[in-house]
Amino acid sequence: NFGDENLEMLTSKFMDDMIQYPFTSLPKIIKKVHFNDKHPENKNIKMLNKKDNKLQIIKNGKWLYVNKDDTYRFLIDKETEKMDDFYEENKQMLNKINRKKFEEFQDKLGEEEKEIWNKLRDKLELIFWNAM
Repeated sequence: NFGDENLEMLTSKFMDDMIQYPFTSLPKIIKKVHFNDKHPENKNIKMLNKKDNKLQIIKNGKWLYVNKDDTYRFLIDKETEKMDDFYEENKQMLNKINRKKFEEFQDKLGEEEKEIWNKLRDKLELIFWNAM
């Protein structure tokens, strides 16, 4: 089911790398979880038409159409929460520069800056297009 993915590929090393580059990390995490050939059980979301505002997700064993922007927002929020949790559990091991970068990222995403949202959306679009 969409939302119940196997997350074993999100190792501490991988998440540490993502924390160091937070502004580019969310699309990378989403790609690693949902478009990873080593984890076909997570291939539970797809785009069928580039021009349509719909995606398909698996829920209860069935493919369902969902709103693309709402789903992108859900994915970004979900992965941001994972990064926030990892950061809180490991921030004492991060250097000052990486802590500052991540906290700036949290602030900007929390303010819902339209520019950041648009960049993330564009990067997600490319990931989905390339997975078609």
